[in-house]
Amino acid sequence: MALTYKAIAINTVGSGGTSSIEFTNIPQTYTDLKVVWSCRVTDNESLHYGPIFVTVNNNTGSIYNNRRLNAYGTTVQSFSDTGQTNLYLAVAGSSSTTNTFSSGEFYFTNYTSSNNKSFSFDQAIETNNSSNNLLTIYAGSINTNSAITSMKFIPNTSQTIVQHSTIGLYGIKNTV
Repeated sequence: MALTYKAIAINTVGSGGTSSIEFTNIPQTYTDLKVVWSCRVTDNESLHYGPIFVTVNNNTGSIYNNRRLNAYGTTVQSFSDTGQTNLYLAVAGSSSTTNTFSSGEFYFTNYTSSNNKSFSFDQAIETNNSSNNLLTIYAGSINTNSAITSMKFIPNTSQTIVQHSTIGLYGIKNTV
């Protein structure tokens, strides 16, 4: 099976940062979707990262489920999150090493289907400090019968996504 990627939209944050990034009117002509990011947020967290919450189709109901594996410094943790109101990215924050950005990606399979949507996810936060690096992988489902037509990325209250952060949305077809 040949896969072809096409950039649908790439959003790079300008001067002053932004309170959210949203992709709307996502074309329904691809097999899968891939979201790739390199982000940093303003925060005052001692953990060196802050959250960006992700909602699909502006749905904040308890429809997001996943199984997560985190490696934080030398600690490994496993979580089962069911009935969540959003997906969660942990990204570099103000207390992270200067000018470092977190990176990661979501992969949504069969996003136009009338069935629940499966996804996989991976991310890394580099802090140049072995006790504060964070690596996360998870897989899950979004319990909705609607095709994915929009995605919104919102940092925690009173935080912003900083300048030079980038989130890209790609369509994937299983043919050339």
